[in-house]
Amino acid sequence: MEQDSIERFEAVALPHLDAAYTLARYLMRDDAAAQDVVQEAFLRALKYFDRYKGGDARAWVLAIVRNTSHTWRKREGGGGDPSNSTSACIVRRSRSTRLKQPCCARPTAKWSGERSTSCRSSCGR
Repeated sequence: MEQDSIERFEAVALPHLDAAYTLARYLMRDDAAAQDVVQEAFLRALKYFDRYKGGDARAWVLAIVRNTSHTWRKREGGGGDPSNSTSACIVRRSRSTRLKQPCCARPTAKWSGERSTSCRSSCGR
């Protein structure tokens, strides 16, 4: 990649780094995962910057972040939209709440947005 393209990328994309992190943090609900998603998204944006034809750079960057977060979640085993998952046994780990019953006995599993463990590893089912 030429130095001119890199400088142009920095001028176009980097001003939206904070917004990209905010969106990734909202979608991933985890600081470390959000940082990884933003890093991967900006690498993708740089790789395909020659396809950017102008227009709203913020919308372009945030679309890449959104798509990267979906890909990241699928790759990490989340499968599609975790809020609609009723078959996956997800144990929520929170400082303020504890589960009163094993996750397999719950009628539906809810996405907590925090790191989770499978039911098999936590309750043996």
